[in-house]
Amino acid sequence: MENSQCEPCRARDKNNTPTYWCVICEEALCLECSEHHRVQKISRSHELLDIKIKPMNINISDQRCSEHDNLPFEYFCVDHDSLCCKECQVESHRSCQKIMSVDIASKGIKSSQSFIDAVELIEHVLMTTNSLSYDRNTLTESIEKEAQMIKDEIRKVKEEAITHIEYLAKLLFEDLKLKKDKIVTNAKGTIDELEDIKRMTKEKKDTFDIVDKHGSEKQAFLAVHAHKTVLADLEQRISTITENTINLSIKLNTTLPKQSIMSIMSIGTIDTIEVPTAKKIFRERSDSLKFQLYNNKFYRSSLRSKVFPCP
Repeated sequence: MENSQCEPCRARDKNNTPTYWCVICEEALCLECSEHHRVQKISRSHELLDIKIKPMNINISDQRCSEHDNLPFEYFCVDHDSLCCKECQVESHRSCQKIMSVDIASKGIKSSQSFIDAVELIEHVLMTTNSLSYDRNTLTESIEKEAQMIKDEIRKVKEEAITHIEYLAKLLFEDLKLKKDKIVTNAKGTIDELEDIKRMTKEKKDTFDIVDKHGSEKQAFLAVHAHKTVLADLEQRISTITENTINLSIKLNTTLPKQSIMSIMSIGTIDTIEVPTAKKIFRERSDSLKFQLYNNKFYRSSLRSKVFPCP
């Protein structure tokens, strides 16, 4: 029912704002109509609620059979624990002996354990949904904070790893410089010695060229014997350099570091840990209530005592 208009007034083409709502009739009433409603014999026992506290979406008695053109439920089958319309009673419950009208079956229902359990179940579901919603919102906030903390920790590990790698790189650069300088220094020393040998040898060559082309036999004889020791020394020096000369190369040996780095498959793991929530409590509670709601022997036996043959 809508709350915007008084139902009796609307039926008379009037437009009055409702102030009350009749729970039994399920209709909105203006102040004038509510006063008439309270004094009429058929409705004087009806309870009127302030329209402001009436729930927006409420449907108490409009329960109809979806299998038979929305016929109203008029009977209740105790054997099958189900509501029946007239057609249901004929088609599916003709042989059932424990059938009664809804009016008879509903007597005392508010004080029955089934109704109490249903109310408790509704309250419990609402309480649990609120609890679970709060729990999920809290979880979302907590996970966001934890994720940020983990990101900060990962960045810290990354920075520490980079700092350590930079330190190792610095050691490699220093070692590279030492080895390079040693090789270059040795090579330059050899070059200097070769230049000295070359200079002395050229001087001797000039002397022997002059003697060979323009000198006498005596001068040639004297030159051979006079420079024999120097020439032998030059030969020894160049021989020593030749024997000791090796070609060197420098390169970065990445085999061991690469294997070490590749062997590090992970610097950590992201683990999810399950913690108790209201969900488990809700399952235990709701299962218990369902059992009580549909298997309450006291209420079902009380219904059987009310059974009368259907017309």
